[in-house]
Amino acid sequence: MKYSISIECNNAAFVDQGKELARILRDLADRLEVEGVTDRALMDLNGNRVGRVTVEED
Repeated sequence: MKYSISIECNNAAFVDQGKELARILRDLADRLEVEGVTDRALMDLNGNRVGRVTVEED
């Protein structure tokens, strides 16, 4: 399996890039524990789609 994370950091939510990236990754980690490994959209603090997780099976 290949698990890929892509995040665009070009909008207003990323004024403090480290904090927003950490928040997105913490949210992703929490969702992985509950929902399992699956493709999903990643949202910034303002609710905008800023990234994507993709899962490729071998």
